[in-house]
Amino acid sequence: MLIPSTMFRHHLKIAVRNILKQRAYSLLNLLGLAAGMICALMILLYVQDELSYDRFHTKIDRLYRLDFAGMMGETDLTTSESGPGTARIVAKDFPEVEAAVRLRRSGGAFVAYKDQEFKEERWAFADSQFFDLFTFPLIQGNPQTALVAPNSVVISASMAKKYFNGEDPLDKMLSIDGGDATYQVTGVMEDMPSTSHFHFDFVASMTSISSSNDTEWLSFYLTTYLLLKEGTSAENLEAKFPNMVAKYVGPEVEMYTKMSLEELKKGGNYFSYHLFPVKDIHLHSNKSGDLEPSGNMSYVLLFSIIGLFILLIACINFMNLATARSLGRAREVGVKKVVGAQRGQLITQFLVEAITLSLAAMGVAVLGAYFALPFFNELTGKEIVASGELLGKWLPVILGFGVLTGLLAGSYPAFFLSAFRPVSVLRGKLGKMSGGKRFRSALVVFQFVTTVTLLIGTFVVYSQLQYIQQKKLGFNKDHVLIINDAYLLENQIHAFNQQLKQHPQVINTTISSYLPVTSSRTGNAMFPGRQPEQDKMQVMQFWSVDYDYIETMGISMKEGRNFSKAFGTDSLAVIINETAARQLGWPNAIGEEVSTFNGETEGEYATYKVVGVIEDFHFASFRTHIEPMILFLDHSPGKISVRFQAADLEAFLAGMQLEWDSFDTGHALNYSFLDEKFASMYQAEQRTGQIISFFAGLAILIACLGLFGLAAFTAEQRTKEIGIRKVLGASFSHILWLLSRDFALLILIAFALAIPLAYYVMYQWLGGFEYHTSLGVAPFVFTGFLIFGIAALSVSLQSIKAALTLPVKALKQE
Repeated sequence: MLIPSTMFRHHLKIAVRNILKQRAYSLLNLLGLAAGMICALMILLYVQDELSYDRFHTKIDRLYRLDFAGMMGETDLTTSESGPGTARIVAKDFPEVEAAVRLRRSGGAFVAYKDQEFKEERWAFADSQFFDLFTFPLIQGNPQTALVAPNSVVISASMAKKYFNGEDPLDKMLSIDGGDATYQVTGVMEDMPSTSHFHFDFVASMTSISSSNDTEWLSFYLTTYLLLKEGTSAENLEAKFPNMVAKYVGPEVEMYTKMSLEELKKGGNYFSYHLFPVKDIHLHSNKSGDLEPSGNMSYVLLFSIIGLFILLIACINFMNLATARSLGRAREVGVKKVVGAQRGQLITQFLVEAITLSLAAMGVAVLGAYFALPFFNELTGKEIVASGELLGKWLPVILGFGVLTGLLAGSYPAFFLSAFRPVSVLRGKLGKMSGGKRFRSALVVFQFVTTVTLLIGTFVVYSQLQYIQQKKLGFNKDHVLIINDAYLLENQIHAFNQQLKQHPQVINTTISSYLPVTSSRTGNAMFPGRQPEQDKMQVMQFWSVDYDYIETMGISMKEGRNFSKAFGTDSLAVIINETAARQLGWPNAIGEEVSTFNGETEGEYATYKVVGVIEDFHFASFRTHIEPMILFLDHSPGKISVRFQAADLEAFLAGMQLEWDSFDTGHALNYSFLDEKFASMYQAEQRTGQIISFFAGLAILIACLGLFGLAAFTAEQRTKEIGIRKVLGASFSHILWLLSRDFALLILIAFALAIPLAYYVMYQWLGGFEYHTSLGVAPFVFTGFLIFGIAALSVSLQSIKAALTLPVKALKQE
């Protein structure tokens, strides 16, 4: 039923008057609601941002990534990468495909223009139709031709400003890696949005690299994207891929293994291709070869549920504070009913009051969210920008959200207060007819079940992070300096390495592009002996290292020996890890032979002799199991790792800079630390812990406000009882316990209900890690002490006040 405008204005006027009349209560309620709304708004922005990835592409519904899935022995070969020859064949053989584009991420390059030079990491190579598939508008240049010619590059607007600062960048030449190559700027694109699953500032033509014409299918080092024609079914197209595998992958497999695809399948091995929607990459991919770390749909759902529950906690807080005021509003209700007010009118009045307060809280929440957004961005790694456009987009949602919250929070108080009987109220018998105690208690239990679950979750997440930091990794990540771009030294790299070894604070050094904490991976198909068998082939990590790698990284030998210059045959020697020895079926691996298909001649094998076995070490995330690994001697000049011992780190780094400058590379020393790279592998888990702890703190604050309200309500109802008990000699401690025991029981019930819920949720979360801490009693015990302590403080404020009230005042009030 619609409310007449005159009546609405009347209700609104009374609502504003009552809010201003009870300033302390209104402020407390407003802050509680605003806190819950800030949380809900932040999570709404986070979820919207996560769900909007890649949706800005105009052809997003027809864009797919071509993924490879396979199994070789015990190794899962699933990857988002494909071979260089795949795209050309797919576009030619399948009329359903409108275009196929390859994208290859580069390791970065030194870019120079005139007298300025910078190291740029966000560099990629792409086929000429790149801008046909992806909606990255060009500010300057022709998207159809910008990536056709070799050594052409499209740069972002930020890079145009950085390098050219007002000059027209078109047709300007950029020098790469000290003049090794030059690229002509053929276009300027808008900066790639933060909600793209990849980000590059330089997109160069694929024809610029010699491997662009390679035809291999099983060399996985680039990403293939397909644009399907209108009306094409991705499922129907994917159903044709097995024939494609048999026609093109089969011969390549047979060329290297001397076994047909069918023979390999008999050993449990398989190869397949699949279409993955580009719009789902960010939240659902998480595959080897992904261009950037992906999000996690589970976290989006988790944070959405947390946001909803915290908002419900805030609404429950509103209800409890409203019922705590019931005695003060009872006579108002009684008088209005006596003069003819209907219950529906009273319900409307209380709902208008709740909605008015809710909209005011929403205004505070919007303002709070605006100021909290930079902190939230830092917490979540987002780049959400507060703007008038964003506010205008969400204004209807915000207003609707405020009204809905007001209705939700005000419904129970409205029906509760409007049910007062005038005769009982005016006779002062509110205490006998103000039912709903069980409902209000249930609300408090719900609040604290949510709060306790969040707290336990926080403790478990940080416990897992502590486990990761303290677990024996199998290598020593501390005090290792990584000198990047060592390839710039060219043929002087070994001289530089030897000079570093003479430094008094350097313990050892090693030259290798492979680090135990980075994404540099090379998987090779290996088999024991000299002849491959279909059921004994395994894909293993195949890392090229030097003589000092194992010692510098602090890796322990389990059997055999390290590489040594004293053995001239070590060029054909390998060292394997425990997992490799186990998968190859060798109880004693020393002296055994292992071969790979990567010989210099197609169809021939390279065979190595095992001279040592190292202990397994974690070179990937704790979410995955340790893969089999083989180390062999070869030149891999990408990085130099320096193990050092220095009391003064700044002085040591200054010394390293001098050593680097003495070789005149023309570039500044670019370094990082091994332990920092290790920590960055778990950035998502660290952010999850910070977000959950933030929400848990907010939930505690709001829940305790609700507990405070219920304590006030109880003390108000039992004023006469307290006065009589004190007259009869009840002590202060007895009164305090009398008022607090019910709340202690509620918290105990909430804690008991939260334990199995929290255990299940965190058990599932820890199950995502191959290696994780045990879910012991410590998180539950810590949470118990913390929640009971905070709740006791909240309740004691009202309980002490009631216990200290003089009996005369209490009896007079009744």
